[in-house]
Amino acid sequence: MKKQFIIISIVVFTALTSMAQSSLQRVNVNGKWGYGYPSLTKKDKLGYPMVDNLTIPAIYEETNAETISPVGGDIAGVKLNGKWGYIDAKGDTKIPFKYDEASFFSEGLAAVSQSGKYGFIDKKGVAVIPLKYEKADIFQDGGLAYVELGGKGGFINKTGTAVIPLKYDKWSYLFPRKCHDCGIMNSFINGKATVVLDGKCGNIDLKGNFTACKSEGTESVVFSGKTNTKKDKYGTPLGVAIKGTGDCNMAKDIKQIMLNSNDITGRSDYKNNILYINLANSYPIPGQEITVTIEHLSGCGCTYKLYGDDQGIDLGAGQEKSVTKETAPAQVGLDSTTFSGTMVGAMAIIQSNIGASDIKRVVLNDLDITAKLPSGQRKVINLATYKIKMGQKVTLKVVHTKASKVEMLEPKGIK
Repeated sequence: MKKQFIIISIVVFTALTSMAQSSLQRVNVNGKWGYGYPSLTKKDKLGYPMVDNLTIPAIYEETNAETISPVGGDIAGVKLNGKWGYIDAKGDTKIPFKYDEASFFSEGLAAVSQSGKYGFIDKKGVAVIPLKYEKADIFQDGGLAYVELGGKGGFINKTGTAVIPLKYDKWSYLFPRKCHDCGIMNSFINGKATVVLDGKCGNIDLKGNFTACKSEGTESVVFSGKTNTKKDKYGTPLGVAIKGTGDCNMAKDIKQIMLNSNDITGRSDYKNNILYINLANSYPIPGQEITVTIEHLSGCGCTYKLYGDDQGIDLGAGQEKSVTKETAPAQVGLDSTTFSGTMVGAMAIIQSNIGASDIKRVVLNDLDITAKLPSGQRKVINLATYKIKMGQKVTLKVVHTKASKVEMLEPKGIK
């Protein structure tokens, strides 16, 4: 009986060890990334298995994979000495470190770039689609990838054929805000993608049929004057802060921000319905003419006024200069989106239509995994890392701002 117990114990221990070592987990040590197997017993404060020892040393500056499986030829993109390459679960280099940018593998291919040109490689490092594009995204939903060439965007298949012509406006940080009611930009989801054609937001199907989105009326508010000599306590020229008062949601209402003739929509920082514009780099000399133009939804119920006592701009005559010092609200309005079903794939990919800052929390079943997710607008969740098996019930709750829309991208890991 004792011998039988020992044998059973060995079998159980071996099985548990195999489960624990199904995938290497990435770990950040002193700002560098490595990989190790999660512990069977030790967990951190959030309940995640801890990594006792690193199988792959923490020497990499960046990584695009949360885990690496030791089976199936799995490889991960990592950055070393300023260049991207790919390694396997042993830490061996499978694709040389020669790329300026590199995505994770999706549908068997990864988008990479060299000298400003993008293309696609397979897991052997062969450039199956030449590096000739100005921009490229991963393959998804029907085997299509967004690319740009000649200043226009479209979609290609895995042979490099432009099945949806490259005729759409090239990517701009303005587009996610401008087209937020249409869907996810330049990504097919359930057979539909949002694109911009001649400045108009719309949707296309897998045949390229374009349907313009319902247009929303906009209006503009303008602040103009001259930069002044005021500086902060560090000697840096003051910027401009503009507060939205009333029924405001800047992330949703504002469509475009222009600083003189420069579109700064994608570089603007919102917090508690206050827009901050840094003038230090663009207008360091006092007395320069400056114009800030905010294009926003008509009738949104929001009034824009300068915020705070010290401003880097002296407004011209006849302009209202309302200075408010009320305490800003603790946070913008929040909402949540829940995806529930069963696990049908290893990866679940979620994305906000506005930006990474709109996603506040991500809860997988009852576990808050926010801190474990990569930065960026697209969040890749490896379900296997959290010991979820195929066919098991899964609930993924995403807490986000009310202005944003969060969707799950193809191929879906939860259905």
